[in-house]
Amino acid sequence: FGHELLALTGLMLLVALRFFPVLADHRLYGPFGDNVFILGPMFAETARLALHGVFPYYLPSFGTGFPVFESPEYCVCYPFYFFGLLDYGGPLQSLYTLTYLAIFHRFLFALNLYGMLRCARISPWAAFASASIGVFARNTELYASWITITASYTWMPLLIGGAILLLRFPGRFWGILLLGGSAGLLALAQAAQPVSHALFFCVIFFGAGMVWLILRRDSTAVVRLILSLAAAGAIAFGLAAVSAVPVLLGIERMIRHIGEGFVLGHQAIPWEQFNRYQLTLTQLPGILLGPGWVGAVGSPYVGPLGVVGVASALLFFRRLDSMERFLVSVIGAIGLYALLSACGTHLGFAYLNYHLPLINKSREAVRHLVLFLIAVVFLAGFGFDQIGNFVAERGAGRKPRLRVWLPVLVMFLIAIAVVAWELWASAHLTLPVELLPLRQGGWLVLLLAPIVVLLGLLFRVKATPVLALAAILASVASAISSPWTFHLYSSTYAEGENLRSLEILSAIRDKIEPGDFRMDFRDQQFHFFSWGMNASYFGFNSFYTQLTPQPYDQFRFSQVHEPYLRAMMGTRYVLCSAEEKPTDPGAKVRLEVQGYKLFENAAYMGRLALVHTLAGTVKDENQFITEAGGGFDFLKSAYIQEKDASRVEGFLSKASMETSAVNDRLYVIRSSTNQVVAVVESSQPGVLVLNEWFIPAWRAKVNDDSKPILRINQWQVGVPVRAGKNVVEFTYRPSVFWGLLILNRVTWLLLAALVLARAVRLLFFPLTPIRAGQGAGPIPSPSQEPL
Repeated sequence: FGHELLALTGLMLLVALRFFPVLADHRLYGPFGDNVFILGPMFAETARLALHGVFPYYLPSFGTGFPVFESPEYCVCYPFYFFGLLDYGGPLQSLYTLTYLAIFHRFLFALNLYGMLRCARISPWAAFASASIGVFARNTELYASWITITASYTWMPLLIGGAILLLRFPGRFWGILLLGGSAGLLALAQAAQPVSHALFFCVIFFGAGMVWLILRRDSTAVVRLILSLAAAGAIAFGLAAVSAVPVLLGIERMIRHIGEGFVLGHQAIPWEQFNRYQLTLTQLPGILLGPGWVGAVGSPYVGPLGVVGVASALLFFRRLDSMERFLVSVIGAIGLYALLSACGTHLGFAYLNYHLPLINKSREAVRHLVLFLIAVVFLAGFGFDQIGNFVAERGAGRKPRLRVWLPVLVMFLIAIAVVAWELWASAHLTLPVELLPLRQGGWLVLLLAPIVVLLGLLFRVKATPVLALAAILASVASAISSPWTFHLYSSTYAEGENLRSLEILSAIRDKIEPGDFRMDFRDQQFHFFSWGMNASYFGFNSFYTQLTPQPYDQFRFSQVHEPYLRAMMGTRYVLCSAEEKPTDPGAKVRLEVQGYKLFENAAYMGRLALVHTLAGTVKDENQFITEAGGGFDFLKSAYIQEKDASRVEGFLSKASMETSAVNDRLYVIRSSTNQVVAVVESSQPGVLVLNEWFIPAWRAKVNDDSKPILRINQWQVGVPVRAGKNVVEFTYRPSVFWGLLILNRVTWLLLAALVLARAVRLLFFPLTPIRAGQGAGPIPSPSQEPL
């Protein structure tokens, strides 16, 4: 137990020592476009809604109401985004919060890598040393710039560990729990590329495992493995269906931007866009040379430590037992395939991957390197473990003290040589100063070995020497590959145009309170999409979002600039640069800030409007834009769909009623993001229009009776109301998501109860442990081997 605890403590200390200088110097992960204008604003908005007790089904500030519950980018139910517990803050604080989350997930990633290796029965010291390769690899550093990607891949090692346990012990509780739980968390964090890689791994691993068991004529283990996979799949579905199912149903209405082009729904990525960011053959030495040499959205670098570990695993392959040889062969083959796939068309693997389901959704070949990295960590763990066994066997006849400390001294000398090599290689590769080894406080991790030795001696851990060896190797791996973080002054946030935008929006916020209206932007220097994302921090809603994929109809509307349609959808203010004018000629200047003028439209629709007149019927969006784009009185009349004409008969008059609006009374009882309750009093029947983006998730009740909603003015929600007094309630509640959300919560409770029951059973009714055999030789059947 002391050996295990000291190894885990050393690994956590290593991560802490690595990132202490990052936190002390206030450096940031990825403070550029994606975080400044996409993830930062959207996470801050999601957290703000959750903190106010509103479930963030959709984000009102973006894209005329962005349905985040259908987005594969992230799920609000992922527990370690801490929505409802954590305030992401404003434009600057949100960037630091994303960095803190990335570092927090690095701790989890280290634990999960260690757990994966221990599931394969690798010794604690070897698991410690090997895990450090993955924790500080350049690929891991690159992924840390996107919290959704790094959060999702954090659980990939634990998924592999669960798969190993399940193959070794079919039917056992912990294997099922690890596989199902980690798969669920992975999909909750981001139901996109990581899910594809997880399924790719599981199909190959368990397919090969089935064949292996069949060749061993162990039919019992095959049946138990199939039943265990079904149970793990049920757990994963219970946790992740709340993210995966709405994404699967909603993706057909989405547009995904892919560089210079786009795809709609489930369309395949065009071949010419499928091979972005692929490794060339001349970059393959980047596996060993210079951690910052190769890197855009992925890097093959594993360093000398990873190369030595893999080479040792191959060298001692024949010393492994049959199960270990199977694991090394299959996971090593998956890692090799990922490395070759990263070369794209240069080795021809892109032609195969283009036809593989789900894998062909990733247009950047280097994204597959994450599987290569995890495979290197896994093989290196076996390599280091076998080196330790070999040294122990060879040194059996030597003096005890010399036998223990000689390997540590040798490894220390090797570590110094490795650092010297990296410094020389980096100097010849002309890397940026911040990417050189031992920069940005990287030397601090070299204190790890003395700390581990001190703790080991203090608590009298017998394995202290070998853990000191692991600490030397791990700290060297960290010192070589410095954190890929940046100072604020070099970020997109600190650019002049962005700071000016934030200053202008802050000045407007001091004069104008946010409300049930939207703000539009006209500027040739700073893109209106960026204006819209920044405006969300100050409570102003816009029509724009830069997240991809996004609803195609909302994206189309963001390209529509007819003034009457924008005002109909709630545009009250238009912010224009000095050389721009609003499209509505009746707009008046409300205030001026730093050369920018804020115009106020003469008329706009608030969140609710009661109309009595039928402006016309249309078949589709293009016809509506053509007929309504020239202008109509949207506060008194409305366009409906031809198919809904019979439903509004008797509610909307074809002739204008000039005096009817005078007798209308509209009282809002309750108004929140997901719900509006209003009392409507009118002498004439009509349609109550909710100025929110039309989506079937909206529900309507009139006098406590559920009513089907209408598509009004192509993009708005409406419900007919009769003359007299009516209480109308609009509620945003996607039924499929709501049901799966309940399933998610129930699954968490059941898992907690099962884990608690298992812990109580082990605590009060312990079983007699049976030690598994060590070293080479045959192992028991997977259906018989004890846990």
